[in-house]
Amino acid sequence: MKTIEELANTLTIGKDNETEAYETAIQMAELMQRWIPVGEELPQPLKRVNCKVMFGTSGKPWTAIAQYVPYMTVPEDEFMDEEYSGDGDYNEEEDRYYTPEGWYESNLYSDINYKISDEVISWRPIELK
Repeated sequence: MKTIEELANTLTIGKDNETEAYETAIQMAELMQRWIPVGEELPQPLKRVNCKVMFGTSGKPWTAIAQYVPYMTVPEDEFMDEEYSGDGDYNEEEDRYYTPEGWYESNLYSDINYKISDEVISWRPIELK
């Protein structure tokens, strides 16, 4: 199955390809609505997505806007608040700390990204960007 970005790159609208453009638009809409299990695929690093989280011991799902950070890919000083500096994964060769791997709730009006401690079970794109 193609990703939304791959489908968007093939989308051209014109009189000669109206049916193909319509079918591509439907596929894109279906992908936007589909929850993708984290065991199947992860989003691009730091891309804001909707994620479904199993809340604590209740096991009830809740939805959050979050970003996924893979292991040793995002320098701590570029993502984490100063209050939490030095808590990440340390790379001795670079003498640098990296943001710990995981899902981080994405705040729109604050620079602090809180790590989600509960289990993220699936995600889906928010928008085409």
